[in-house]
Amino acid sequence: MKKKIVSAILATALVASSLTGCSFMGLGNSSQIEGSKKSDKELVTEATESVLKDCQNADYDAILKDIDSSAKNDFKNFNMETADKAFYASLGAGAEAYVGDDIKTKVTNLWKKFQKDMIKSYKVKKVTIKDKAAVVDYDVKYAFTDKELVSVVTDKTVINEFKEECEKYGTDHAAEVQQIYLTEGETGLYKKIYNDLLPNYIEKVSNKYDDSKSGFKGDSYIYRFKLKIKKNKWVVTSLKSNETSKMKSK
Repeated sequence: MKKKIVSAILATALVASSLTGCSFMGLGNSSQIEGSKKSDKELVTEATESVLKDCQNADYDAILKDIDSSAKNDFKNFNMETADKAFYASLGAGAEAYVGDDIKTKVTNLWKKFQKDMIKSYKVKKVTIKDKAAVVDYDVKYAFTDKELVSVVTDKTVINEFKEECEKYGTDHAAEVQQIYLTEGETGLYKKIYNDLLPNYIEKVSNKYDDSKSGFKGDSYIYRFKLKIKKNKWVVTSLKSNETSKMKSK
């Protein structure tokens, strides 16, 4: 088996693992109403700000505890499992089944790194309360645009360096991987290659992000939370977001 086979196996990973779909959302919280001296406006603002803090902490478990079940689908892109599966799917060949737990942790931590940086600042724009329902709009500043983040994970320098490493790996480990292929088949081959090479690729992307983020221009969005009183608490029941220029009042 020639070294080119190793490079071919990883070819899809180099570009397709660009972690496409970088518009993240995740948020949530509820506020105690009964016995409180705070106004409804203060309570719904506190509830939604707590949600935004959960987003900044990339804490999906906290989100699920604080939002109504009807809002879960609005926060699905903030689920690390969703992001991880998209990454492994881009690699192809059932990559997730071959990757070790340490690499899975690295992949998840990379997503968390992006999402913890995502919301740079936020400010209440408008609060509307009627009966037992509320709508809270926020002006939200993102630290990066989708394009800026994708440019990092598809950086040509990173990809070319990794291609060279794949080729060198194919040369240096040709006899080893060939023997693994003969004795363990594709399962053993993929396991060996993914676990040997992916950590370095993930590290390269992470380092490129760190080097690039100071130059990001970011983007502005409006987050629109809807809340209802359930069991004497203000609970987030939906979240919609859009670029500031595209959000229409309803």
